[in-house]
Amino acid sequence: MNDVDMDAEDERPHPFRSLLIKLLVIIGLFLLLAAFIGPKMIHSCPQPRYQYSAKAQMAMLSHALDTYRLDTGHYPYNLNGLRHNNINNPHWNGPYTKKNIPKDPWDRDYHYRMPSIHGNDFDLFSYGADGKAGGKGENTDIVNW
Repeated sequence: MNDVDMDAEDERPHPFRSLLIKLLVIIGLFLLLAAFIGPKMIHSCPQPRYQYSAKAQMAMLSHALDTYRLDTGHYPYNLNGLRHNNINNPHWNGPYTKKNIPKDPWDRDYHYRMPSIHGNDFDLFSYGADGKAGGKGENTDIVNW
């Protein structure tokens, strides 16, 4: 081949090059669309984030309550019993939480009831964003029963 043929070959469009450009344009459009729509979708439904946080904290508290019962033979009369041996029980082996008793995601105390009125060993719940029993959406009660 001579030099003239090689120059002509370089000027032809490469099919892979045009395919790559098309793919990059499509990916760019999807990323642009996601940048505009994604934040709106995340902010439109904050409720699950709070519910997951509350359920995780309630699971940790439930575990601490069960450990307390295994050590002492009964559940505490209130959640403070997980941090302090208020009744001077010789079998108390706490504190049963690493930190203070957490507040719910709305910065309120969790409600603890023992004995349970729902057939469990105890009731542990949060009244949701509005702090009142019942509700829908963000105001839904988060319960262990």
